[in-house]
Amino acid sequence: ENLVELLSKAATKQMDGAEAKKTSDELEGLLRHLKNARGDILIDWIKKIQKNVTILKPKMEPFVLSLLKIGWADQSEEVGLVYKEFLENLVTAQSYYTKPVMKMLLANLSGIANRAAFVSTDGNPSLDSVEELVFNNSHASIRAILAVAPLAGRNALLNYVRECLPYILTPDTVSHTNYVRNLLQIADYVGQTEDGGRIAILGVLTERLVQLDAQIDMNSKYSQSDSEESQYVKKEISAVNESQTKKSNEIAKRNLDAALCVMFNYIEAKLKESMINLTSAHLYLDFLKCFESHVLPAKGTGHVQFIMFFLISSKEVYSDMFLKWLWNKFTSPNEPSILRQTVMAYIASFTSRAKSVNKISLMNWLCKICEWIHAYIDQSDVAKSNVNGHAHGAFHAACQAVFYMFAFRHARATISRTHRTMPDTERGRHGTHPLYLRHGRGSHGTNPNV
Repeated sequence: ENLVELLSKAATKQMDGAEAKKTSDELEGLLRHLKNARGDILIDWIKKIQKNVTILKPKMEPFVLSLLKIGWADQSEEVGLVYKEFLENLVTAQSYYTKPVMKMLLANLSGIANRAAFVSTDGNPSLDSVEELVFNNSHASIRAILAVAPLAGRNALLNYVRECLPYILTPDTVSHTNYVRNLLQIADYVGQTEDGGRIAILGVLTERLVQLDAQIDMNSKYSQSDSEESQYVKKEISAVNESQTKKSNEIAKRNLDAALCVMFNYIEAKLKESMINLTSAHLYLDFLKCFESHVLPAKGTGHVQFIMFFLISSKEVYSDMFLKWLWNKFTSPNEPSILRQTVMAYIASFTSRAKSVNKISLMNWLCKICEWIHAYIDQSDVAKSNVNGHAHGAFHAACQAVFYMFAFRHARATISRTHRTMPDTERGRHGTHPLYLRHGRGSHGTNPNV
């Protein structure tokens, strides 16, 4: 009764200054008590508050936000169940609090904030077991919120999943890895919807890995370049800043390595779970969309694309599908020239280095590219001496791809005469054509570091 009276007073707008201060002090005292409460005591108080969720109007937001900061997820299963039930009733009765509730739950997925201060004794659980309990309780609560408030819960989840990402250069690699692993778990049960869902979460993770990858390459080039410009910059920056750059580079490497391991393990587990190939088929399509939107247009990456390579190398059919998808993009005149050049670079690199691409497939793609080059030459007007070389970027990329593929796989391409080969009259035509000699010779390669 005292709690009901206290909450009712706090939710009342008409109170004089003295009464309002008294009510505020009593609420602060209750919150201090709840922050230190454990086990049955906390369960009793949460049940009492749950019976009065209708009183917790938006005016009570400071009180509710303080309730969300209570350490509950690392307590017993009974506490987790009671608190989960409280959250369900809260967002059902007051949908206003759906966003802060979801934000709190997502923040829990990084694990224990201060690991250095955690002390594990013989009578206390280990850090790993405590974090596992936190994750299980948080996932159970997220599932519950999505069940009772599907639309608002999913919108809140997708809004805050990026915001709750740990800092990209956090030295706490474990927390960063925990969050990646838990987001993958959410992606499994959030499902696919018309407005995103599973792909949206995978996209957030892919975007983070692209950022880490670009950070590593940027720092590596900056610290290892021997050009005069970089040497001049090195002399100008202070020793402290140079040391910080190296430190940031090492942190980015650790965070990316750990996150990639999680992604590889996730893909491998999903492929093993699939008995009728439906799971792996959806997995391929989801990661292909992430590759198209985040990896393909990215500059300065050399590692994150291996997520896609790892997946498509698991089955020959996926390798063929991926190469055909790249080829369709390359041959589409509606695609930007720079994107077509990048796509061709991926075709050349993958067919040249991937073990899943056999000799027959290599020769087929080599001939396919050569046929496109010859058709392009036949259709081009080379009489104009001042033609813009940038207009033929896709042509130059295709020529370089042929040289690249032959340089890496020439032994396999020439080991047998039983497979398809280019006609003698066509060999070397693209390398000696004026279009290539005038604008392609000496241009830098477009093959990514894959």
